[in-house]
Amino acid sequence: METGRHPIPAPHKKRSPLSMPRGFIGIFLTLLATCFGVLTGLIVKAIGTEVALVSLLMYRFLFSMPVLTGAAVAARRSQFLQVNAKWTLAIRIVFGCAAMACWFTSIRLLPLGQATALLQTSVIFVTILSPFLLGERIGIFRWSAVVAGMLGIVLLTNPFSSGFSGNVIFGLMGALAGAVLSILLRRLGKVDHPFSVAVWYNGVGSILLTLLVVIMFLWMAMQSCLPC
Repeated sequence: METGRHPIPAPHKKRSPLSMPRGFIGIFLTLLATCFGVLTGLIVKAIGTEVALVSLLMYRFLFSMPVLTGAAVAARRSQFLQVNAKWTLAIRIVFGCAAMACWFTSIRLLPLGQATALLQTSVIFVTILSPFLLGERIGIFRWSAVVAGMLGIVLLTNPFSSGFSGNVIFGLMGALAGAVLSILLRRLGKVDHPFSVAVWYNGVGSILLTLLVVIMFLWMAMQSCLPC
């Protein structure tokens, strides 16, 4: 016997006006990172060779620590240094320092536009490496994009020109290291907080580069004291 009652629909959850899709947030953060990268490139290009590369890298790591540490403490409180994937983090530190060193070197030796364009080719290397390091399947369209990107690299570097500079290798090495870095960050993002990873990366980089600068300074001081 029918009662004539209709089922009450489940209440629809309204999305907060301030909430945004995760994809949109990811795109926004990627564009923001690109803008900061270009700004950093302009600063490095303006400084030129007046400051040694190792000193420039040291200042970059040191100046980022107060902001990153404050953000990590605000987000995670007493657990701001807690990480789980320690070996992946160690590899991330190595490739992060290598990518930045190659990038800064390419900015010094190449036109800024060419160095920046070569750095952006890291997405091509991410696509090539993802089947081997992430187990992702790459379709025909993405492989076609990789081939087109490779042709773009050839046009950008123009290796058959008489004015070809071998310094483009630093830009390509930076892009390759950046691709491995992106894959490592994706793995770390599944088990560790990004602020904690950033604090460890920049903290270790600051310590190592500061020690290297001190050693180089002491070595140069000893060399200047030796008799000719």
